[in-house]
Amino acid sequence: MPKLIVKEGYNRGAIFEITSDSVSIGRDVDNSIQVIDDKISRSHAKILREATRYAVIDNRSRNGTSVNGLPIEHRTLNHGDEVRIGDTLFLYMEDAPMAETVGRARGELSAQEPSLAAGGTVLRRLDLIATSKPMHEVLRQVTRSAAGEAPVLVSGEPGTGKELVARSIHLNGTRRDSPFVTVNCSSLSESPLESEIFGHERGAFANAIARKMGALEMAGKGTLFLDEVSELPVPLQQKVFRVLDKGEFQRIGGQEVLDAKCRLIVATRRDLLKAVQAREFRNDLFHLLSANEIRIPALRDRPEDIPPLIDYFFRYFRNRLATRVTALSADALARLRTYHWPANVRELRNTVERALLSAEGDTLALTDLPLEVRFLVGTSADKELLLLRDVEKRCVSRGLKSVGGNRTQAAQILGTDPKTLQAKIDQYGLPTEPDGPDSRQRTPSPPPQVPPTR
Repeated sequence: MPKLIVKEGYNRGAIFEITSDSVSIGRDVDNSIQVIDDKISRSHAKILREATRYAVIDNRSRNGTSVNGLPIEHRTLNHGDEVRIGDTLFLYMEDAPMAETVGRARGELSAQEPSLAAGGTVLRRLDLIATSKPMHEVLRQVTRSAAGEAPVLVSGEPGTGKELVARSIHLNGTRRDSPFVTVNCSSLSESPLESEIFGHERGAFANAIARKMGALEMAGKGTLFLDEVSELPVPLQQKVFRVLDKGEFQRIGGQEVLDAKCRLIVATRRDLLKAVQAREFRNDLFHLLSANEIRIPALRDRPEDIPPLIDYFFRYFRNRLATRVTALSADALARLRTYHWPANVRELRNTVERALLSAEGDTLALTDLPLEVRFLVGTSADKELLLLRDVEKRCVSRGLKSVGGNRTQAAQILGTDPKTLQAKIDQYGLPTEPDGPDSRQRTPSPPPQVPPTR
């Protein structure tokens, strides 16, 4: 019997069995599955049987529905899919997962699973672009890892796509019909994190009113992905080491020894060797994980991938947003290509989406791009991460310098009004020149004559 398991959000760990042909999900009490979440609609979505499969359908909700991170209106569900509604993330599970179609077995993509690989290599059911030599090496390692069962360490800067690579290993391996379960080790403190991974028995602690299935059990024979594993507290590192070394674990408060049947993939933005040297990460666990490491290069180190990424995100969001934009101007494209992208692919994706949302004409222009991109904050000569205040100050300063300090012209190119610009100038103490054609030095007027005191 198919079921939805709450992975994130209200009532985490709850299991909802799908016992009818139509199951409604929303905030109202009349729904088959009521979700206490202010970000979802009263009647947000429904799970509907279609022939031998179930599909999720968005009911024109205010914040939308997504499956595996992609927004959808109608999507057939596969065993292990993640369905997000507001702040609630469901894991869809089937007792007897259906085999993939012949087309997918041959590595073809369905119409519902668009490829991100314009001009590059496509891995089945995954959004990856690989036109550069460094990314071709990443794909070679992904293919090799997918064929095996050993744990995998995926490392790289934030926003480089570590989870996408982990999903690719899962979806191209023998465990593809089983769940892919994710846990972010940096988002919870030690006790909730231990329960999230290993589960707990009823009465194990004060709020343990029922047995909870942990991520290791939810993954079954699939894959458990531990994101930011460097943030895992040292006592839990010992338990994860036991999972890898002995293939067993126990729920919190439980005596039963359970078999860990899933494959483990972990990711980190930190240098784990330095964490070992600082005694923040166990040496034995490090050596188990680092034997099979995939290091994802930063976007600035693979500039050949930037143009196809821009092309994909532009087409992807243009087709999904209510926008009149049909083209990308040459100067906007040039600026996107030369920006340093300190937050990598995630920043590029967000930038294109923001620009399309703010564009008013039928062509996305340079002035539609965010200030930090428009004025190249984050170029190779400026690699440090900046506070928002610093970014704004630098953008205003460069805007003023580009027009010789003329506030009226600077306000136009910065996309604001002169009054707001003047407030920023005063806030940051920036130098300016008087506006207008007579902006040359004026002779100061003599001070007024004070009549003598009688």
